[in-house]
Amino acid sequence: MKRSRQVFTVLSLVIFLFCLCGSSLAQEDFTREEYKLFQKYQAANKRFEEGKKEFGKGKLDKAEKEFNECLNIMPEHADSYFMLAQIAYKNGDLELAKSRMEQAKENYHFIVKMKMNMEQIRILKMQEAKNSGTYDERGTEAIDHRLTRPVATKEEIPADYHYIHGNILFKLREFQKAHDMYLEAITVDPKHKDAYNNLINIYLMSKQYQKGLEYLKMAEENDVKINEKLKEALLKAAGK
Repeated sequence: MKRSRQVFTVLSLVIFLFCLCGSSLAQEDFTREEYKLFQKYQAANKRFEEGKKEFGKGKLDKAEKEFNECLNIMPEHADSYFMLAQIAYKNGDLELAKSRMEQAKENYHFIVKMKMNMEQIRILKMQEAKNSGTYDERGTEAIDHRLTRPVATKEEIPADYHYIHGNILFKLREFQKAHDMYLEAITVDPKHKDAYNNLINIYLMSKQYQKGLEYLKMAEENDVKINEKLKEALLKAAGK
């Protein structure tokens, strides 16, 4: 009976060590795959940054080429879709702009999750470096400061995504959907001036003057400047 217990104890230990090694290997494989993804993102982002430079110069053709190259490297690069939506909008291709904007939103959380994973890996490596004693006192203090900062667990789609989406829908005369997008923009960023102006303009167009006045008040409470002519037109229409 004693020998049986010894055999069982040894066997349990072997199984435990096997599981521990398997877990370590799985973690190593995860880190390796995430690192490859991070390298892919870095390569794509170089093309994205070049595209932004060209876009800023007004060279839309060159910018479009760079953003498409970025997507060839990483098809999930949400910001490239966002910029391509703006290029299509400027070129008058509203259906393409709408499609690009939808792709930007669909892929946004994938990119955010990837960045968060990279941040967690960096934190683990910093912790390992600290524990190994490879940093001096000042370096250790810097690591401690970084390790105490919380890691984001989620990130909302940016207000500008909703705002640009709203502009595209407005041009397509999908006014209710445009209205909803401007509301989303304001929800994310209560100081988004352009979203307030466009939303109030929709209320003026649709003769919903009371709603327009509500958002005018909300804008002013948030120190958001509303276009004076738009404000005057709304107040006049509302009999104020």
